[in-house]
Amino acid sequence: GAIFAMRQFGMGPAISLAEMDIDYKPAAISSGTTPKKILAELDRSRRAVQVPADLITQDPFELDNAQAAVTEPTVDPDLARRAEEERLRLAREARQQELDETLDTITLQSVMGGSVPIARIDGKVYKVGMTVCEMFTITQIEGRDVTLAADGHTFVISMDNDD
Repeated sequence: GAIFAMRQFGMGPAISLAEMDIDYKPAAISSGTTPKKILAELDRSRRAVQVPADLITQDPFELDNAQAAVTEPTVDPDLARRAEEERLRLAREARQQELDETLDTITLQSVMGGSVPIARIDGKVYKVGMTVCEMFTITQIEGRDVTLAADGHTFVISMDNDD
């Protein structure tokens, strides 16, 4: 029933197509622009603009030597020497701090004298000439002390320091 009602009210008894009348009138061409003027302007815009060769004084792709010489940085030898000394000083301080921190972690647990004295450090047995913590070389084992050497400095650890 709904489809029948839609046909009756919507389209009527027969299909009728509406005819549209399209009436287009182009705008009048202004008197200042003619097709010849437009084509001439398009032709001019396509041509590459060239700078006359006599106006070019230097090759734009070459670097000017005078400017290159000015931009080279000058290095003061005294400044370079001082910077190197400062870098070395900071490296020595960092190495000394690393040695001190590692030395604080080493614990001497026991010492045993004899013809070949040995020391027990951090649970491992060492004798003179061996390396402790990959930094220190044992130079002497005597009494309750062990002498370690690293980077030209001598350090002594003792069983008395053990808390």
